[in-house]
Amino acid sequence: MKTLLIALSVLAQDVITFKAPEAWKKEEPTSKMRKGQYKIPDKEKTAKDAELAIFYFGANAGGIKANVDRWAQQMGATDVKSETIEGAHKIHLIDLKGTYTGDAAAGPQDNQRMLGAIVEATDGPWFFKLVGPVDTVGDWKDEYVAMLKAAKR
Repeated sequence: MKTLLIALSVLAQDVITFKAPEAWKKEEPTSKMRKGQYKIPDKEKTAKDAELAIFYFGANAGGIKANVDRWAQQMGATDVKSETIEGAHKIHLIDLKGTYTGDAAAGPQDNQRMLGAIVEATDGPWFFKLVGPVDTVGDWKDEYVAMLKAAKR
């Protein structure tokens, strides 16, 4: 009688759960670094849509300050302080307006707003970067923050 040996491997799942607003359209990530991506519509239909990119790099992601500073640089800001919000996890939120330079393909984009959030999960931080026209992003801030507060790992 032959013995059949089957090896199973369980891969760690890089997953955080949250409920995005219904109007947000989930997209295929445009980069392998992204764990998720959403198109955020302009509620007033007067500006362009915004984009939410979600990143996870594990426990060694460079720290809160280093990431906040990087995002600030992408918006032309200096000495930015994050606001701490309590939800299912601790959240560090920045809200910046200016010229966004974080998309090399599109080049500098004026009149932009970034809501950047770092969600401190038990196995490392998750990064939620929402960028787009000032009015588009501003109209979704309350829903964005509510989504982050309920995000669970």
